[in-house]
Amino acid sequence: DTFPRLHKLSRGKNPLSPAPAPPMSSPLGKSDHTCLVVNLGVSNSSALKNEIVQKQLWSKISLEDILEYSVTNIDWGYTSDDLDVEGMLKELNVKLIKICDIVPTDPFYENNVPLKSPWSSSALKRKQKLKNDAWKNFDCNPSSENFSHAMSRQQIYEDENFRLKLNYERKLASHVKDNSKAFYSYLRNKRLLKSGVPE
Repeated sequence: DTFPRLHKLSRGKNPLSPAPAPPMSSPLGKSDHTCLVVNLGVSNSSALKNEIVQKQLWSKISLEDILEYSVTNIDWGYTSDDLDVEGMLKELNVKLIKICDIVPTDPFYENNVPLKSPWSSSALKRKQKLKNDAWKNFDCNPSSENFSHAMSRQQIYEDENFRLKLNYERKLASHVKDNSKAFYSYLRNKRLLKSGVPE
């Protein structure tokens, strides 16, 4: 029989002996293969990328700047000596939020991926625009010449992007002792799976 057969373990003395296969009858022109649809409980990273959030970049502000702001702009005393613990915590929380407001922010996708690459430059953006314009021109006027031109622009952009990325990663690796926070932050953003598979 050239068609695939479905076997199951028998409950006899030999558990490895296959039971007789059920008859396979499929309409003419149809396959006897059975398709299984399995839903995996994993996150859809492409869907997460549509959500943009502002992320605070604590590595871009120094401890001296935070201390100077907190001393000169925040009154650390309480409004009353009769406050209970909950009231003190609320006032302290307001003061800490004021400090957080001075931390620089950048737009990130919801899965912690930045909108723009950290090695991005004005020259790379110009090459990306030329690449996009070339592909738009090919979509409007498909021809071998326009296709070759678009592929050329694509290769120029990818070469420049690879060069800048390589230089950026070398710089991070060479300064890991001085700026380990930026190094490990970059590694975390390179993770493909941010959370485990739900049960």
